Amino acid sequence: MVPRFTTVARAASGGSENAVVAELLLIGALVLVFGAILVWIAIVLRRRHLVDGASTALQQLAALNATYLPRTLAQPPIRLSFVVSVDSKSKFDRFDLNSFMRRCVMERNGA
Repeated sequence: MVPRFTTVARAASGGSENAVVAELLLIGALVLVFGAILVWIAIVLRRRHLVDGASTALQQLAALNATYLPRTLAQPPIRLSFVVSVDSKSKFDRFDLNSFMRRCVMERNGA
């Protein structure tokens, strides 16, 4: 506090203007540094909040996955092999693949 009042007193008494400008620049630099520190603190707190939120969401997702894991187990692929052959191109073109596959699947399932 004392230097600020002495600065005003020197300026009022016709003191050096360079000293006043230098002190104002110093005060401005200190304000900028203080502002930068506040911004940095705000960024750090925001990051911490984001990380906490993300880890909470990940914990909830892990719990959800553990609950539904038995329902989502992968089944082995179904492999069926049905062979049919025809003796001409015209029979091949007219072949009803849909009914053939239905018939083979129904026979395999015992229906």
